[in-house]
Amino acid sequence: YSFHLRPWIENFPKDQIKIVIFDEWIQDEKEILEEICDFLEVVSSYDFSEVLDEKKNTGGIYKSRLLKEIYRKNPLLKYIYRNHILDTTLEDIVKKFTHRSGYPEMSEETRAFVYKQLKEDIEDTEDVLGRDLDLWKPQ
Repeated sequence: YSFHLRPWIENFPKDQIKIVIFDEWIQDEKEILEEICDFLEVVSSYDFSEVLDEKKNTGGIYKSRLLKEIYRKNPLLKYIYRNHILDTTLEDIVKKFTHRSGYPEMSEETRAFVYKQLKEDIEDTEDVLGRDLDLWKPQ
């Protein structure tokens, strides 16, 4: 991340840039939205509850590779989904039969390996942002 953030930080005053860490967002969406409103100097009296109740950046694993390939590669299914199904979407139906909800838990061994690979960039990103990113480090 530091590679992409550094030019912005170097060319604009820090008080003109608001960087939101996704991990912090999912911990307290309401607080982060209020911080964004404050940053933009807009009134934060809007009721964000409807927005906050929606799932964001959800993921899953396909249970069936065959169904996944049929859905992903079939233009007719995509056309029907985009143009004719309104309430119950084809995607919802396909997901019901092809997805497990959520991501698998990352083992501590894998987490440590990933951190070892990204440690230098995490530290550089902390330096660029001037803040601690303990959320990205193994516990």
